Amino acid sequence: MLNAGARKAGAAAPSGVCMGAEPRWRDAMRCDTCGNDYDRTFKVSGPKGEFVFDSFECAIQKLAPKCAHCSCRVIGHGVEVGETIYCCEHCRRQDARAGAPKHGAARSGRGAH
Repeated sequence: MLNAGARKAGAAAPSGVCMGAEPRWRDAMRCDTCGNDYDRTFKVSGPKGEFVFDSFECAIQKLAPKCAHCSCRVIGHGVEVGETIYCCEHCRRQDARAGAPKHGAARSGRGAH
């Protein structure tokens, strides 16, 4: 693995690199979740704002909703009941048995299990 300041001789420059007299890596950007400085970050823009991440794991931790029953991150379609989101139909049923108020008919995404 190469560090941010080194490349193998003759290797093509990665995208985002300025080529001049001396090869330079683009400035590293700080991940909004873990604070890691990394030269291959990516940005995600959406209704919550614009964020910089160094991995999908950090993006999921920052942006994905939590299941109302088990608190896992919902990275698939999940199941929505009104404004409440569940990771799966099982968690929705378990929450209903515990007396959680029903907010309307459940909508399952294709990926829900």
